[in-house]
Amino acid sequence: MKKLNPIFLILAICSGYMERTLAADLSQLSLEELMQQEVTGASKYVQKATDAPADVSVVTANDVRRYGWRNLADVLRSVRSFYLTNDRTYQYAGIRGVSPPGDLDNRILFMIDGVRVNDGLYDSAMMGETFPLDLDLVERIEIIRGPGSSIYGGNAMFGVINLITRSGRDLDGTEVGVGAASRQTYDGRVSAGRAEGDREWLISATKANSGGGSYEFSDIQPGVMTSNQTDAENWQRIFGKLSVDDWRGSIIYGNRQKYVPTGSYGTTFNDPNHHEDDTFLLTDVSKTNHINNNQELYLRVYTGLYKYFALWPTDNTLAVTTSDPRPYIAADQYVMSQWQGAEGRWTAAMGSNQHWIAGVEYTNSYNYLQYVESPPLAIYSYSPTMGSTNHLGLYAQDEIKVNDKIQFTLGVRQDQASGFENSLSPRLALVIQADQSNTYKILYGTAFRNPDFYEHMNTPPNSTLEPEEIRTLEGIWKHRLNSNMTIMANVFRNEIYNVIQQDNSYYSYNASPIISQGSEIEWEARFDNDAQFRLSYTYQTTHQDGLIPDNSPSSMYKANIGLPLAPNWTSAIEAQGMSSRLTNSGALTVGSYTIANLTIGYHPSNNNWLLTGSVYNLFDHQYSDPVQYDPSIYNYYGAARTDLVQDGRLFRLKFETHF
Repeated sequence: MKKLNPIFLILAICSGYMERTLAADLSQLSLEELMQQEVTGASKYVQKATDAPADVSVVTANDVRRYGWRNLADVLRSVRSFYLTNDRTYQYAGIRGVSPPGDLDNRILFMIDGVRVNDGLYDSAMMGETFPLDLDLVERIEIIRGPGSSIYGGNAMFGVINLITRSGRDLDGTEVGVGAASRQTYDGRVSAGRAEGDREWLISATKANSGGGSYEFSDIQPGVMTSNQTDAENWQRIFGKLSVDDWRGSIIYGNRQKYVPTGSYGTTFNDPNHHEDDTFLLTDVSKTNHINNNQELYLRVYTGLYKYFALWPTDNTLAVTTSDPRPYIAADQYVMSQWQGAEGRWTAAMGSNQHWIAGVEYTNSYNYLQYVESPPLAIYSYSPTMGSTNHLGLYAQDEIKVNDKIQFTLGVRQDQASGFENSLSPRLALVIQADQSNTYKILYGTAFRNPDFYEHMNTPPNSTLEPEEIRTLEGIWKHRLNSNMTIMANVFRNEIYNVIQQDNSYYSYNASPIISQGSEIEWEARFDNDAQFRLSYTYQTTHQDGLIPDNSPSSMYKANIGLPLAPNWTSAIEAQGMSSRLTNSGALTVGSYTIANLTIGYHPSNNNWLLTGSVYNLFDHQYSDPVQYDPSIYNYYGAARTDLVQDGRLFRLKFETHF
């Protein structure tokens, strides 16, 4: 019997409810607030999402709780355009068909309240539990697709993800959350916040531990299951912010320790000593000066610190020689990146038809990398690698309203980084509000990414790396079907030049251009009885040297359905499907898949507590993700790893209370 696709099963379950819901009272504009949602990440000032010179999606705090999303990776996995890859150490975000295995999320800019999270060494922010902010502290997440270098400079090639945190005024008290999940996973959070006159503060701390799962890696040890400890994970986060009058400051701290079961880098299989640790520390202080009712001068200073430590154990018994008598080697890699900078920007509303922004940003970063083996080998050199970079950016943007229906946005940024040629990043956008039901956007922009420190360090002798550049053209149509429903369609083309990739020896080089083009469609409906529906489909073709790149799906489809149940009870069902993808073998593929997640919530009336239960991968579907070629696994185990199996069914129970 043919197996039923879970996404169609979910839609069938909901179809009867849909008929009743569509006949519900439409007098309240339940979708109106969403359509009028304001965002700051597209242009560095507040504007309606419909006016922003980009394709924008907004995820709210209610969405996060309702669908049981555990981290930022879960959020991006659920929205249009994005897909995630997991190598059981980190998760990586791809967008619109581009996510070569081995990439480190350095083509997307991640921010928390406008504070850059991407580190100064790998230019990466890390998905999953490595991300330094607890999702329970998020008010909304702005997902801004397309190049953003005209405002932000490097790394904003495919988009900008800006997490806006909750305010102390909204929290207004103390909040406690605890959770328990599969694989002996437990987490706890305590948050407090207040507002008193012109002062407002919020502070939060999170602690979590996971015992991990047990796996078989048949490519290196068939028939042998790993112990749970080799997949253990723990993380802790601290977040605080304070505002007094026009001054604002914040501190963001995150640390994650992940034990790695995969035998990566030729490490000893099932050795509980293999772990990789990541630490972020971000601080900033800013002041907004109100020149007059129409002009502001914003000044900010910031610092960042990222540390990475890895312990790679290797059983060297069979390779012992007189020149290398060590039967067991513990290799330590320590990486540190520090950066500090300042930004000043001026915004001005010139009447009701023009909005200017102009600014300057300077950043200095220092990077350090050291590799040491224990016990040491006399003939091996352990010299650390160091380097520093200065970066200056100047930008300006003019938003011009020709009339009530037509708006132009013209922007440009000039970036200069030590060791690289200047980069010029323009942006052109035409937004047409044809009538109350139809909005059109035509967007063009370029963006760039300089080689990060790690890529530059691994460039072959007598070779140089050129910065990546992307050119994007996109057309968007959004149609309001009625007060409760909208439909959106777009077409896009991305051309990426000087693509930085790694060969099978981890050397970095500029590869051939990647051309990605496609279209998307999304239907969304929200009703006054708290029912909501979002369905999307993405089709894309991606080529490099006339071939489809690794880990590039041709189609993705997603469904998010929230339904009220009995009084005080809610349900949320989501499904995510993807077509097959090539692996690093150049010929093998991982198959297409569809997974579904279910979350049930209970929030009693007149009580300040909430209980949610989630089941992830509801139908326990087995699927795999492509991974980067690992020459050490081939040299040590004789296996050419192409993919890794992903998680089956998992459970989670979460309790939150406020007082």
